[in-house]
Amino acid sequence: MRASWVVILLIAVFVAAGMITLGWIGLLLSLCPVILVLAYWMERNHGCAATLAVFMLFMALGLFLIGTPEEHRRALEAARRMQCAWNLKRIAVALHEYHTEHGSFPPAVVVDGQGRPMHGWRRLVAPYIGEAMHPRPYDLKQPWDAPDNASLDWVGEMPEFQCPSGPKTPGMTNYVAVVGPGTVWQGTRGVSLDEFTDDPAKTILLVELADSDIPWPEPRDITLDEALGLPDAPTGAVPSSRHTSSQDFLHHPLRLAGNVVMADGTVLSIESLSRDELLALLTINGGEPIPDDILTRRAARPAPGTLNHRTAIGLPVWALAFLLLISHTVWSKRRRAQSGND
Repeated sequence: MRASWVVILLIAVFVAAGMITLGWIGLLLSLCPVILVLAYWMERNHGCAATLAVFMLFMALGLFLIGTPEEHRRALEAARRMQCAWNLKRIAVALHEYHTEHGSFPPAVVVDGQGRPMHGWRRLVAPYIGEAMHPRPYDLKQPWDAPDNASLDWVGEMPEFQCPSGPKTPGMTNYVAVVGPGTVWQGTRGVSLDEFTDDPAKTILLVELADSDIPWPEPRDITLDEALGLPDAPTGAVPSSRHTSSQDFLHHPLRLAGNVVMADGTVLSIESLSRDELLALLTINGGEPIPDDILTRRAARPAPGTLNHRTAIGLPVWALAFLLLISHTVWSKRRRAQSGND
């Protein structure tokens, strides 16, 4: 009976280490030798084999309920990246519908008679996205943070303005305009596509911004200087995101580039833009030569991310438990054979 508990312990360590290290693949790989061990123990002792089988059933059920396999995490993150791009596509369509109706893109900010900011461009395109479905309308005659507007329940429920890969902070946005001279967003004046001398397909309309602290109705975005980042920085500060991708199971996921919306409505993920390249893409009539491959270029494969210690420890433990489990089974079988000969 003492040997059976040794086998149970080895099986528990073996399967758990496989699940932690390789996810569901590790679980499936672990079950193959476990089935062989169970077959041997069933031949030797039906009661012990039944105990092992019940134990394996409950352990597999527990891992299924509490485990978060890497494959599942990757699938969820891929779905979030797609949803983020779809959110930006919906906003791009709304901006072009606004342009069709008003003859220009919305202004970055709407001010009152005293020059105080009232609303931003997101507030102006919200009706084109689905605001009309809400029973209590937003009052454009009052500022965005007026009590009557701020108290609207649905104001915090506009997922179209937030990337699902980031923190779920109600009412915030990850999609911002870059405001400044020469850009699509020039303060209180709406810019028309007729004013473009640069190719709209090579002009950035919106950028994704990770960890934004901007409520979506607020008339606030980022300036051109903020987008370009520090003067000595090798790349611009935007786009940025919380999107991740795993290189291998030994390292933590890497942060991926953020999305941008071009003035023609295209949604792209752009990496490795220098400050000069970003400036060229943000202006509407700069006349800078922009290579055709700048929008399809991908960064060189980055260095591996930080080591995943859980996986780095789990892999040798899994291998050691496998060796001990097989060795113990072979040793038990030989001892049984010797006892039979005696």
